[in-house]
Amino acid sequence: MEDQKALPYCNAIIQEVQRLANIVTTNFTRKVTAPVNIEGYDIPVGTGVIPEFNVVHLDENEYERPDFFFPERHIDDKGEFVKDLCRTLLPSQ
Repeated sequence: MEDQKALPYCNAIIQEVQRLANIVTTNFTRKVTAPVNIEGYDIPVGTGVIPEFNVVHLDENEYERPDFFFPERHIDDKGEFVKDLCRTLLPSQ
């Protein structure tokens, strides 16, 4: 695990493979833990949701050219690996 810090491009490739390889398109049921607004819909705390990975991972609002394998999208200007956080599903501020 310590080696991960020294392998940013390897981490980026793994992240990109996981983004594009839809082994399981839906996840287990989750409960919303903070108020969320998704495209104008308020989702209250405690609501059960079933996330669909491919909807987010192939969303042009989240990824430029989402159908294109491009590990560099996970590397910042300093050459460091950046793990994605989906902006759409973050709790409302």
